Order: sequence, then structure tokens, then C-alpha cells
Amino acid sequence: MKTTKLFVALLVLSLLAIFQTGRAQQFEIHPIYYTIFDEDSLSGFNETEARALAIYEGSLGSEFKIKMYRLKREFINQKYGLVTAKTGVNNNYFSNPLPVSTPVVPGCVNEDFEASTAGPITTTNQIAGWTVVEGYNGDVFSSSAPSLTAVFPNGLSGANSCNLLGCCPLPPSHSQLIDCSAPGGYIDNTIGAQYPIFSVFGTGTVAGAAASNTDITQGMFGTKVIRLNDPVTQDRSMAKLSKTFSVSASNALFQFAFISVFAPNHNCCEAGAFQIKLYDHGPAANGTPTIITCPSFSVSAPSSQCTQTVPMTYYNVNSWTPATVNSAIIYNPWKLSSMDMTPYIGKYITIEVLVSDCNQGGHFGYVYFDAQCGPMTVYGNGNPYDAGTNVIVPTCGAAGATICAADGLGPYSWA
Repeated sequence: MKTTKLFVALLVLSLLAIFQTGRAQQFEIHPIYYTIFDEDSLSGFNETEARALAIYEGSLGSEFKIKMYRLKREFINQKYGLVTAKTGVNNNYFSNPLPVSTPVVPGCVNEDFEASTAGPITTTNQIAGWTVVEGYNGDVFSSSAPSLTAVFPNGLSGANSCNLLGCCPLPPSHSQLIDCSAPGGYIDNTIGAQYPIFSVFGTGTVAGAAASNTDITQGMFGTKVIRLNDPVTQDRSMAKLSKTFSVSASNALFQFAFISVFAPNHNCCEAGAFQIKLYDHGPAANGTPTIITCPSFSVSAPSSQCTQTVPMTYYNVNSWTPATVNSAIIYNPWKLSSMDMTPYIGKYITIEVLVSDCNQGGHFGYVYFDAQCGPMTVYGNGNPYDAGTNVIVPTCGAAGATICAADGLGPYSWA
């Protein structure tokens, strides 16, 4: 009998140890799963409506528990007038806790990434002319996520894809500079072989690039593109690519192209996202930065709760079938866009490119990105003119004129 009791006791202790070990490991990744709220604090909370909202917004599986925690936490905060402390959060993108800063570089330095060596990006200044850092899109509790305690000593609450509170105190580990020089281009394992990836900007051409990207009328050039973030789920990562430079007439046009890959779901602020932000420092490189509201660029993973802010055509991965809001994983072919920075000539500008997973841990987001800069040029009858030129069409001897401006801008109004 004693032997049987001892065996049972040891078995129970072993099972408890296994349970606690698994629980501790899961608790570190998802501490909110095990947060228990006081019943009195939740008095008045409509559990049924909250569950319906979570399901409607695509928070299923492990994400359901995260969403329910947030809804309960928000209810309690509003009920008792509580404000969640965000000490340690990097709200100011220019107060980076890493011992590095975005260097000021001359305009058009390695915009197209051709001057850097392809491979995983592991240091902040590995890409010449650019800075690459990363962050964490979601809740962090210093008592239960030791690996992030040093970065967010007092935790992080309410971080999402709109406010980007978790951006970006960490060194890069999820991004890569991609070599697309192979004759068949680079094959992304998620997108599939039906859409090989080639470089958009640079010098020289690669066989097959133009045929695979007929929508890019300016042609396909170069051999390298950068991938920001990756297709890994459960880590809620985000990546930021940035540079600061002085705007002049020779670099007042910033052109970029991107391929976004999303596992779509959730509302706009919880889904994976891709944004480009510009900051004006004024005439001094160390001037106080202010956000530039236009031009700017923002795309969120489309869903029934959120449609993209830029008109685009998405496709299902591994096929050319058009995607819907209910598609599993989607991507867009290269999309070219441009930013006119002529109003900021003589000033220092910071460009930030940000990509994030969803903030609940179940849906990834990453982007292939390529860029170039140069003068803002307008063509009149095939002749180039600086955008500040008053007259670009001859007033005598011309029966008509064709006027062309930069790709990726518009609509235009001519006067």
C-alpha cells in the first residue's frame, strides 16, 4: 500500500512539474492567458457581446484569449478611470534606446540597396545609408517576459499597428537583403513560384524581369531588394527602415516600390500593416522633428473590418486568383509610388518605412521594398525640365504638346 501511495504521489508531482513547466513557458509568451480579473471589477461587463466582437474581428484560437483580455482590461480601466503606465515605451521614434542613431547621409545614397551585400540583417547600420531596427507589436509584462524586461522595464500595454508603441528598440533579426540576380528571379516560399521577385530600381537588367512585371512601365533594374519582417507567426515582430538626409533639387523625388504579404484578419489597428512616415527637421539635421502628414503612405491587411487605404489588387498565394477579405494569405505584385518632396528643399527629412505583424500573435506581415531618389522632372515634348520651371511648352511654333510627370504620382492638375 505504501509503495502504491508513494508511486501515486510521485506521479502527481511529476505531472504537476510538467504542467508547471509548460505553463511557465507559455506564460512567458502569452502572460495574459492566465490573468484573472476580480468579479466585482467586471460587474457590468457584457461577456456575450465581447465574445461576439472578438469572433467578428477575427480573433480566433489563441488570439481569442488575447482579445478577451484586452476587452476586459479596457472595461476596467474605463470603469475606474485607470491609466495604464507606459514607462519604457519608445513613443518618440527619434529617442531610440539603442546606442545608435539614424545617420545623416547625402541624398540618394544606396536608396536601391545595390551597394550592400545580400544576406540576413543583424546589425542596425548593416545597409549602407540606412538604419534597420525592430520592435514588438503587442502587450508585454515585465514580470512574465524576461527577454523584453530590459527594453520595456515597466511593461507595454495597448500597442497596436496604428500607434506602433512597441517600435523600435531592438536590433534587427527578422529582415534580409535579397539577391534577385538569378535569371528566374527570387522565389518567396510563401508567395510561390508563379510570381518571381526581381529588383525594380538600380542599374542593369535581369532576364525575365520585365516580362514578369508588365505593370512597371519604367522598366526593371538592379539586383537587390530588402525584405522587412518575415513570415513567422507568434512573435508579433515589427521592423523599421529609416534614413535622414537633406532635400535638394537633385533628390526631391522619392520613388518606391513594394510587395506586401499579409495573413489578413482583424480591424485596421490590430492587423498587419505597412507604413511610410516622413519627418521634417527644418534647416538643421538635429532640429526637432515634426510629422509630415502629406505625403505619407499606409496599407493595412484587408479584411471585412478594414479595407486598404491605397487601392491595390491582392492575390492568393501560390496562384493568380484574386484575393478576398476571407483569403488565408495574400500578396500584391510590385506597386510603384512616388513622393514629391520639393516643398522641403533646403530642409532635413527623415523617411521611415515600418512593417508589422498583427498585435495578437496569429497573423504575420512582411514587405519587399525597393527605392530610388532623384530630381523632380517634368517632360514637355520629350524634353526634361526641372519641376520649378515656369514654362515647359514652347509658346511659338508648336502645334501641341505632350506633358509627362513622374510615375507613381497623381492625379495631376496642369495650369
